[in-house]
Amino acid sequence: MQSRVVSVGETDTAFAARWRALEDVATAENPFYSADFLRAAATHLPSARGMRLLVGENDGELGWLIPLVPSRRLLTLPVVGGLRNRWPHVFFGQPLVAPGCESEAADHLLAHLSERRAARWLRLHYLDADDAFTRALLRGVDPARVQVERYTRGWAVRRADPTYLEGHSNLRRLSRKRRAFERETGEVLRVLDRSDDPAALEEFLVLEASGWKGREGRAFLATTWDAAFLRQVADAFRRRGQLQLWSLQSGAHTLAMKLNLVTRSTMFCYLIAYDEKVAALSPGLQLEVENFDLFHSAADVHQMDSCATPDNGFVNRLYPEQRALLSVLIGSGVAGRAVTSLAAVRAGQRAPSRHRS
Repeated sequence: MQSRVVSVGETDTAFAARWRALEDVATAENPFYSADFLRAAATHLPSARGMRLLVGENDGELGWLIPLVPSRRLLTLPVVGGLRNRWPHVFFGQPLVAPGCESEAADHLLAHLSERRAARWLRLHYLDADDAFTRALLRGVDPARVQVERYTRGWAVRRADPTYLEGHSNLRRLSRKRRAFERETGEVLRVLDRSDDPAALEEFLVLEASGWKGREGRAFLATTWDAAFLRQVADAFRRRGQLQLWSLQSGAHTLAMKLNLVTRSTMFCYLIAYDEKVAALSPGLQLEVENFDLFHSAADVHQMDSCATPDNGFVNRLYPEQRALLSVLIGSGVAGRAVTSLAAVRAGQRAPSRHRS
């Protein structure tokens, strides 16, 4: 299979069709590396500027697709040039690889790193630790020039009965809060499906900006490019029937909203926002709990990924299973090994980031 580098901005309709065909068969389902998501990122996000796709091709079909962005910063430090597979708004970094191409894709990726004089390191975030591509990648690199971080996050697999939250210690507390809120307001809380309503996304953006993310400048409405990016992604996923947007309502009052991206058989819990004026209700967590019923009622969905950061203890404990993930840093040459050593030292000094939910 031949390997080449493609600029996202240069991909035409025919290439996008082959890209989507790869999405349909890839060993790992990943909406964050779909054509709709990456094209929007390359168009709008400064952090995705210069994105290229390392692709493998044979007889017109794609065997793998790995997005890479050039970078000169690692863990906030300026360093020699390298490549990374992640930027803000991405919560799964597994490449799209056709079955049987995992080892070849890993070999071509490592060869690409060694051949690029401008890239002395490769940083891959949020890889599936159990995927054949990930295992092949680690087998193909000298342990002296790789740093591996392992962690888990909340994950759910479809069951015959909706027992995902059975015995969870916090459910009683959330139920008491809910009953007290309903008595006080005289309204029964309900969940609305607003996936087909473009206006609902605008409401989500305003709701998110009204909370702590807005105060810290991390809401999508904080920058024109982030907002434009999410609007384009939501529109594209909505057209393909892969967007879920749920709203927790008390009468006409929107308490929380949750945006999921759905692939062939997996629901990715992408974004959530809530009204801080009713924080005593824990509206975001109430909607997280409701989401398990929504997951169970979706007949074609068999797994659910929380997309929670490692330090989001409550959400990760809420899920009945855990997904094993890892991030790897691979150095190339003397400079690359120096960056790997520096990152190993700095990794132990990082303060945990604030969680999403």
